Amino acid sequence: MAGKIRMGVPKDSLEGMPPMPVGEYTFRVDGFKPKASKDKQSTNLNPTLKVINNANGLNDRIIFFNCNTNAGWIQKDFVHSLGLQMEVEGDTAYLPGAFIPDANDQDNVTKLKYEGPMLGRTGRCSVSVRKDDKNRDQSFIKAFHCAVQGCQEKHSTELS
Repeated sequence: MAGKIRMGVPKDSLEGMPPMPVGEYTFRVDGFKPKASKDKQSTNLNPTLKVINNANGLNDRIIFFNCNTNAGWIQKDFVHSLGLQMEVEGDTAYLPGAFIPDANDQDNVTKLKYEGPMLGRTGRCSVSVRKDDKNRDQSFIKAFHCAVQGCQEKHSTELS
């Protein structure tokens, strides 16, 4: 190939996707992309939540949710929205399933692979909009809707 080829995109696409409209959405868990938190004291599991069954053309749109390992009440609400329960052993509650480390890089949280019942499961959540640190509109999950039959647990109605 002779010469240089420059790759470009429309300037207005640099802003990213507009926020999700406020409302209730059904989502599917397609995977996890773990990453250490800024202070390296916890892990953001970053599940990939894709909108499904949406009549307004938002199918496959990703709903951002970091799912930090220090926020047990949020983990519980997320798991319950999938119709599952946290797995309790003694004084510790675990997400259902497990994160398997890479055999060649066991301490690298970004290489953890999730195996378990949350993959492919669907749930429902309420999405709202708030201002980010640059005063731009940003979507966020306001609440997860419990799908555990007969659940008597208290669930958050304002996760922000």
